Amino acid sequence: MCAAFIDTKGEASQIQVGELPTPDYGPNDVLVRVEYSAVNNVDLFVRSGACEAHTPFPFVIGRDVVGIVEAVGEGVCEFSPGDAVWSNSAGYDRRQGAFTELVSLPQERVFARATQDVSGKEIPAQTYAALSHAFSTAHLGISRLGGFTPGSTVFIGGVAGSTLAQYAVASGVRMVGSASPRDFDWVHSLGVDEVLDYHRNDLADALAQVAPEGFDIWWDNSGTNDFSLALPLMAFGGKIALLSGMNSDISFPAGALYTRDLQVRGFAMSGATADDLADAASTLNKFLGRGNLQVRIGKIFDLADARTAHEAQEAGSLRGKIAV
Repeated sequence: MCAAFIDTKGEASQIQVGELPTPDYGPNDVLVRVEYSAVNNVDLFVRSGACEAHTPFPFVIGRDVVGIVEAVGEGVCEFSPGDAVWSNSAGYDRRQGAFTELVSLPQERVFARATQDVSGKEIPAQTYAALSHAFSTAHLGISRLGGFTPGSTVFIGGVAGSTLAQYAVASGVRMVGSASPRDFDWVHSLGVDEVLDYHRNDLADALAQVAPEGFDIWWDNSGTNDFSLALPLMAFGGKIALLSGMNSDISFPAGALYTRDLQVRGFAMSGATADDLADAASTLNKFLGRGNLQVRIGKIFDLADARTAHEAQEAGSLRGKIAV
């Protein structure tokens, strides 16, 4: 079978595309024929070695899987050949990745996917590829923070690339975000109440004006993790999610943290349990079934261009999700 893989960790130039043996599958495994995958920042970290992960070489890259069940082990009851499924658990914890024709996954990390919404409109497979990792991160990350409280005020940095914005709007919170002006129309179409240019020199003052009572949740997708900006703008008892910026070196104004009774909570999808992921999967299916999630795909690459797809993710040159 054709696959994109590495023999050693390092730059995107290490990615090769070639033939590998068809994977074996055990009694409790599901063999999936891959239709689409996607590129996430965690894929770059695993490939480069920035994120510690067991990667048996040759190691097939890619975390997200959207496809059709090819075969199942004798102990699998929930799935049958021909079922439409997805997973975001490939390429981690000694599991081979998703940039391949066929991938074997444990049944508890494979989920059925909806193919139509309530109106009968088709849900394309690439929609799941674009949303599976981002939505699961949003759902589980916010759950770790205690969920949304209707009427609260939430800030999302780098909101143009955030599935969380739609989740937050659907939950009845007031949404404020930062983005590039070229993305303002897209962000407003998601239902975000206020969007500010993150290049503004007076960003702190502007945020204070739009949220004079402070932010209840601060979620930064950009990886900047500017606590000197965030902490003074938080409401008493507010919560800050720390989930990006692997290599950022930040200063931490401790006084603003404890005097405002704030919490900082780290979260990475790699630590999610099978039950966590099943909960996120059920919620994603409900959102897509209701037809109330928008998707922006920057580009779909062929498997043969896996290296270029990784380079594009690293360069940040595309607006929207990169699918393969």
